Amino acid sequence: IAVGCNFDFAQEDELAHADIVIDDLMELKGILPAVQR
Repeated sequence: IAVGCNFDFAQEDELAHADIVIDDLMELKGILPAVQR
């Protein structure tokens, strides 16, 4: 799984390849448990 981080330096073509795009690293806490199942 590819997680893209939508920070100010993110490039749109990189985010287009991501399975999930997050705006804040704290969002990983909610994503990782669901992905591990």
